[in-house]
Amino acid sequence: MISKIRNHVCELQNALIVAGLNYEIWWVYKSKESRKKLVKPLTLYYPIFIDTSMHAHCVAMIIAAYRVFETRRDTVNLPNLLRLIENEGIVGLDDILRFKTEMDRIKQVWVKISILRNKLFGHRSNALDTKEIWKEADLTPDKFKLFIEYSKQLLNEITTARDNSGHAFSQSATEDTMSMFEDLNAIDRDWL
Repeated sequence: MISKIRNHVCELQNALIVAGLNYEIWWVYKSKESRKKLVKPLTLYYPIFIDTSMHAHCVAMIIAAYRVFETRRDTVNLPNLLRLIENEGIVGLDDILRFKTEMDRIKQVWVKISILRNKLFGHRSNALDTKEIWKEADLTPDKFKLFIEYSKQLLNEITTARDNSGHAFSQSATEDTMSMFEDLNAIDRDWL
């Protein structure tokens, strides 16, 4: 049971890292400030790359975030981790109930993420067009960010209650992404 729990924790940490890093890169593409200053000038030279890269980071973020609360019992997800820990009997019932309440709160955003994953990216609904699916999901960049941050926090609370462990989640892609765009924009293209 211990190795199965460790596997769940490691896989969920990885999913949240992937979701977070892809969110940061996607947000550099999408935010008005960086888009105007850093991204838009490069669309003149690399329009297909810019659009494809922005799309890829969005999809990677959604797929990784979806995994966190996936509802299948045969996959790694937070609800299954909590079931394993509850069955283990080390963490008290009060903590388990608190974690379930917090999962229910966070899962409200996951339901919206699942709309995008299930109707647009993992599968493609033929009933709605892309704009209608985004409208139905009703997600903002802030909601994505909060979902990722709250999920990281909850995972750390669960592992702290179980064995006093956690994960720093200290990696960031924002600075590297901004630097890359600044460097690319600084290139003198007259020689091209």
